[in-house]
Amino acid sequence: DEFQDTNPQHYRLLCRLWGRRKREPDCPKPPAGDWDPTVCIVGDMKQSIYRFRQADVRVMKRAVASIREINRIEQNQESRLKGIRFEEKSRDPRPVGGGVGKHSGFVKADTEDIKFPAEARFHDFRLGEDGNSSSELETKKRSEGHVELSINHRTLPGLLTTLNHLFSDIFNSKHHEITGDWHARPQPLTPKRKSSLRGRLEWLMPVSKSLEPKPIGLGEPIDAFKHEGANLRDQSLQLMTSRIASLLKGEPTKKWNSEIKSYESQVETYRKVKPEEILILAHSKINIIKIVRALESRGIPAVADREGPLLAKPVVKALVRHLRFMAYPEDENAVLGLLRNSTIGLDDATINQLFSAKLKTISWLNHLDEQIQNQEIVNLILYSQQLSSSGYVKEALEIWIDHSDLFLSHPSTSERKDIENFLQLITKIIQEVGHDASSIYARLNELSALDSAGPTGKPSSITGAVKVMTIHQSKGLESPVVILFDPFSIGVRDSALASKDHIKITPDLIAAQLNPWPGKTAPLSGLWNLCKVMENTQDRAERRRQLYVSLTRVKDLLIIVGAPKKVTMDDNGSLVIPSKAFGIGNHGAMLLQSLWTHLHKNEEVTDFVINPSTLDKHDAFMNAQLDGIHLYHHMDCFERHENVPEIKKQIQRIGHFSKDEKKPDFPIKKIKQRIYLATHDLHKESNLEFIHGGPYLDIEPTIFGEMFHRLIEIGLPNPAISPSSLSENWLIANDDGLTSEQIIDEILAEFSMTDRQNITEIKQRLLVLGALVREGALGTLSNGHLVGGMKVIGLRTELPFWYRHEMNHQDFFRYLWTPKGRKKKSRVDYSEAIFEGRIDLVLILENEKGDLYLQVIDAKTTGAINGFNEKQPKQGHPLQQTSGKSLDMQPISDAEKRLLESHRLQLILYQKAMEKMTKTISNTKNLNLKNPAIYSAASGRLLSLSDEAVIRGKEELDEAIMIHLGRETSK
Repeated sequence: DEFQDTNPQHYRLLCRLWGRRKREPDCPKPPAGDWDPTVCIVGDMKQSIYRFRQADVRVMKRAVASIREINRIEQNQESRLKGIRFEEKSRDPRPVGGGVGKHSGFVKADTEDIKFPAEARFHDFRLGEDGNSSSELETKKRSEGHVELSINHRTLPGLLTTLNHLFSDIFNSKHHEITGDWHARPQPLTPKRKSSLRGRLEWLMPVSKSLEPKPIGLGEPIDAFKHEGANLRDQSLQLMTSRIASLLKGEPTKKWNSEIKSYESQVETYRKVKPEEILILAHSKINIIKIVRALESRGIPAVADREGPLLAKPVVKALVRHLRFMAYPEDENAVLGLLRNSTIGLDDATINQLFSAKLKTISWLNHLDEQIQNQEIVNLILYSQQLSSSGYVKEALEIWIDHSDLFLSHPSTSERKDIENFLQLITKIIQEVGHDASSIYARLNELSALDSAGPTGKPSSITGAVKVMTIHQSKGLESPVVILFDPFSIGVRDSALASKDHIKITPDLIAAQLNPWPGKTAPLSGLWNLCKVMENTQDRAERRRQLYVSLTRVKDLLIIVGAPKKVTMDDNGSLVIPSKAFGIGNHGAMLLQSLWTHLHKNEEVTDFVINPSTLDKHDAFMNAQLDGIHLYHHMDCFERHENVPEIKKQIQRIGHFSKDEKKPDFPIKKIKQRIYLATHDLHKESNLEFIHGGPYLDIEPTIFGEMFHRLIEIGLPNPAISPSSLSENWLIANDDGLTSEQIIDEILAEFSMTDRQNITEIKQRLLVLGALVREGALGTLSNGHLVGGMKVIGLRTELPFWYRHEMNHQDFFRYLWTPKGRKKKSRVDYSEAIFEGRIDLVLILENEKGDLYLQVIDAKTTGAINGFNEKQPKQGHPLQQTSGKSLDMQPISDAEKRLLESHRLQLILYQKAMEKMTKTISNTKNLNLKNPAIYSAASGRLLSLSDEAVIRGKEELDEAIMIHLGRETSK
């Protein structure tokens, strides 16, 4: 797709990919053509506008020629295509239900659901898209695989018809300085859109002499049509913003009638529009910035796709100053930047006083706390610093955004977009460098040094605003109202820059302008002149394609904004465009030339004399059922609205926020709250570090723990006693593989341990721990033997679970931090904590009476890695001290008690989760709950919770979850 943007390097690569592939002996012979796969390219040569990155319209022309040649070869030489490919028709590949026409497409179906009609639908190449007979040449092109699409469902018919007339002149060969295959040819588009609206074409062409001197006072607005010093671009901006304001309000307009030398009111023929329905296209980023500022000064929301470096924006700089202070709170430059920032805005006298009173023994935070009189500002500084030092840098910046005067100083829509993009950038940087403020600030400095190559911000997600972008960025887009701004400057600057070049490179020629004598005229060079002419004509050819792209974005209303130099109003009141304006190769001149041709056919170009009042009634427009060209030349054409200078708006905003108005008290909302927690969030910190002098095993503890869990998962035996009331997934028999070297070798390979130097030590440690499992209570039970009057009849390892812990509350509130103190935001009456994960091991036990019990076991490798003594357990880790008491399930040593206490809440949670699942385990017998246990890999012992510990744990589980709920609530 978009093949017109392909450059020669792309095409060479693609041709290699499409060429002959290696064939095995049983492969069919290759096709007769040069390319193996079926290739389909889609593109519009008139939209090839990426010449600055070597895209060449000739690439697509050559690709089309190659495809046609390959199809001719296959038609003549491929017997395998007989009955499949036809010269005069092709089969519609869409299944029934795919539709036809504008909304056609493939239906989603597998091979059994696709239903082709009894007779396949065919398209006759001899019929065009409109159903009428096509030319012999068109039929031949289609039979060779070249299908030209001309149906347009976007633009209103009358407007599209007029655009067709303009394009026929814009792409006419009479404008070709040199004949070449880089020129696009005109192609009439067939309108198929149905609407009751009529297309509308407007031209805002400022004609006025600014005579009065500019006002001196900042409180008086500057009028580009009234005060001297304004240029055509300033007048165009003012005229455009007034027209957009009238469209948004649905106001009528007036047009100048040169016959009576007066304005005539017009009945508006276009509907009231919304800001988001307007798309403004400009050639340069400088113009984009000016357009956005001009619209915002009139209160019209506007967003630009890109407006230069993000970190150079004033509102972003303000936030970066805050970040610098968070990173370096004792740096005097950082302090100075903070105090002068728009969010605090202390004057120089106050700042000087603060610095003079500062003692070296007092930190700047304490000094600011004591000296700044505004307590809300102090609270903002202290709280944001507290958040930042805790790792919540982004949240600290959001505090300043939400509670400072940032939006008072930077109130525009585009600045809100800049803040949004900056926060997204901060999020990415945090993912790269972590949550340290100094690291984030250092990364921002690196990005800032890139200048224009640095971050520019993503396209805005803000809705309800006028969109402003370059022509290149508009490709593929459409809008009800499209405005092309200042077309008379599009191409002028490119030519000026090209004239300063000393080397020219085109796809065909390279030439240098050698000048060995600075200050003197360069020697004449025929190659240089030829290359210069070729470059100019290729540039102009692309400029015409750019104009085509910009005009075809429109759906209903197209507005051209701008005027050529020296456009005047004569003594008769008519607008006069000098004939010289037609000869310049910019977009505006191209439009004027095409309009002249459309209105005057082949007459010789003279000064264009226009009566704005009657231009829209010209026969050429009436015949096209177009609502003519509506020409507006002055601010008097639109309703006058007070233009309030920015300084006055600031004063008004400050006055509004300075009023001491009591805000209404809103009722506190009652809400339900849900949080998601992991089981390790309930882990109770307990000092499990022991002083020991045992051997050290060089392996990451987490990795070794996972390997041991894997050994339990696949090596622990399951007696799977039948018949049983248990569901079948608890009765999957498994042999004892706890000390199987083959199983352990598989685990080592699974964890990529085979290349480690200490693989023998790791393997030996796993063998020892596997033997401890077998010799202890867990191994005895899982091998089907009695322990404490019970035996295992079934088990599950790595059992997935999902558990919802519900709680009801009274007087539990969510709070919102503000500089004036915390405020109640909502009351939480009900909350739920969601846990999900896997339980290491669950045993189903049966006593001598036939009663069934369920026991949850969590395996821990604490003490089984470092400090573990394989030969002399009594001299090893403290958890090894009780290895001789292998069948006793009560904790004996302090180390065991602390291990069990540390994970008690996790065990209670696992038991509660399994309690919800008991009915899915056994349908005929009730399952009793046996107290959960920890398996200590260091000793091979099962350590069971006491009844008292279980009761206490259930009470403390709510308290532990409430701690996390309180943290979420305080956020």
